[in-house]
Amino acid sequence: MRRPVVVLFCLSSHLVCLPGASATPTGSVIETLSKMTAEQAPAREPRFIHRHAEGWFWRDVDPEEKEPEALPDNAPVSAAPAASLYPPMDSPLDDPLAALKSLQKAVETAQARAVLQPTEANLMAWMTVQNELFRKNTLFADGLQRLVWKNPEFDYNQVRPSNPVALAAYSESYNEDRREALREIARDYGLYFFVSGDCAYCHAMAPYLKRFAEAYGFVVIAVSIDGGTVDGYPNAKYSPEFAEQLGVKQTPAIFLAKPNEHIVEPISYGYISIQELETRIYRLFRLEPGEPNYQVRTTRMTP
Repeated sequence: MRRPVVVLFCLSSHLVCLPGASATPTGSVIETLSKMTAEQAPAREPRFIHRHAEGWFWRDVDPEEKEPEALPDNAPVSAAPAASLYPPMDSPLDDPLAALKSLQKAVETAQARAVLQPTEANLMAWMTVQNELFRKNTLFADGLQRLVWKNPEFDYNQVRPSNPVALAAYSESYNEDRREALREIARDYGLYFFVSGDCAYCHAMAPYLKRFAEAYGFVVIAVSIDGGTVDGYPNAKYSPEFAEQLGVKQTPAIFLAKPNEHIVEPISYGYISIQELETRIYRLFRLEPGEPNYQVRTTRMTP
């Protein structure tokens, strides 16, 4: 004979079948059902909308932070930087290069430690080193500048100024002096202009060179290495032997010459601007080798 089956409807609309239960639910059955439901169903937290007591800006207390683990005994400890990385100003140095290398090593060590282990102590040590470097570099630059003020021979602004007003005076004086020098040089020197008929640069440069020669009084002798001519110099002398004697293999080429003293000086190979040509001739005759640039002449007032 089959046993009756009782079906109970729970609030959650799930069907729970209890085999062998009687048709009329008793207190023991209800207790058993409640116990099974509590054991099997996972606990659910109430939705946030029903948690009125917390409010919208409720924040749980953060769990207590764990204390950092103690470092082992052999862990590197960042020592505070020395009072100064630099030797005293009044202390003589037996080996300045060794002292400088020691300083560089100390700086690199502090930086490496701060990068690899950016603790507060390491970062503070690196900031201290940087601050001292900045102060010492400032002292070096300021001291050097003050010495330049007292010794104008070391001041390049005395040669070529950077101030706009002074630079305008410099350019005017330089250009006038250069023009006078070129006129004086043209009295004793002439120019050899080596060309070839198929040289496009020779044809482009010829009219500019002609105006340059007329402006300063230079005598120009055009020499053709292939028998061709260029504009402005239709009577160029064909003399490949002379070009070979001077080692001319590229055109156009300009030589400064003083025939009566057998002086022949190359000035340029290839196309060159007239301004550059003026500068090169001027430097050869007015500036000593190694002299940085033109210096503006000044008139000294006598007391």
